Amino acid sequence: MDKSVIYATRELPGLVEWAKHNGQFQVEFNKEDRNLTYDELNEVAKASDALITVLSDNIDKSFLENNQHLQGISNYAVGFNNIDMDEAKRLGIPIGNTPDVLTEATAETALLLQLMMARKIKRAMSAVRDGNWTAWEPTVFNGYDLQESTVGIIGFGRIGQSFAQKMWQLYKCNIVIWPRESAKRAECNFPFRVVEKEEFFQLVDVVSMHCPKTPETENLINSEFIAKMKKPFFFINTARGDCHNENDLLLGLREEKVLGVGLDVTNPEPMSRKSPLLKEENCVVFPHIGSATKKTREQMTLMCLENILASLKRSPLPYSVYDPFKV
Repeated sequence: MDKSVIYATRELPGLVEWAKHNGQFQVEFNKEDRNLTYDELNEVAKASDALITVLSDNIDKSFLENNQHLQGISNYAVGFNNIDMDEAKRLGIPIGNTPDVLTEATAETALLLQLMMARKIKRAMSAVRDGNWTAWEPTVFNGYDLQESTVGIIGFGRIGQSFAQKMWQLYKCNIVIWPRESAKRAECNFPFRVVEKEEFFQLVDVVSMHCPKTPETENLINSEFIAKMKKPFFFINTARGDCHNENDLLLGLREEKVLGVGLDVTNPEPMSRKSPLLKEENCVVFPHIGSATKKTREQMTLMCLENILASLKRSPLPYSVYDPFKV
């Protein structure tokens, strides 16, 4: 009997080890340190029974139409905006993802970005590296106190709630939530308020994004948004780069309407090494490391494989976005 072919579009932690112990499957993966092109992705899909994909893979309508034979796709992420879900449902292709497991790691990344901006860590580290630290100075590198500041959360799912909880527990921050009906139903062990947009613009000192890319959130943080903010604010994005406009953020920094920019996702991604944002001392950029802990990444691999094995058996997926097998 021919082995089912599982193809991963990037080398994933734990994948090789799993394949060694599951020889009934043929497990292959992209061995190059880059994303596959669209044509390359189509080519490997033709020879595969199931795919493990990443957010940078464009699983659009045309791709799915050309690869209707696929028995399952699992995204190595919580998000799935890179997949045409309407077409996947029309074709009956199961789609999985990796929820929950990366919640704490990503919330910690948002917290780290906030602390680095507030304490001017980028500038301080540059002074040490460049030999400009010559003596202790009482007036240099003074940052911003976060105690009792107001944190505005856009996207109040698991990650948004975890970040908000950390900011409340550490600094007793006031937590306000961008208006959304689902947020009003959230139950948390810390105080928060869902406010209308006008009050959000009035109160917030920190804006942290934890939302998916949707028509409402795409390019949300732009010059118009910045102009509506009543106070200079810190901006954090560990969600989707498509949700902010980097030219507008740069202008906001230079006009001192934005106190600091902390990004784990960029637009485009990866960010160009020539991006003027990288030259700003109050801008911190990470290379999309929100879920980058060994335990988290290995667990994400296992979750994807569990989804794929279920789809190959035509059984319900344990972590599904769309599942034609669920009763």
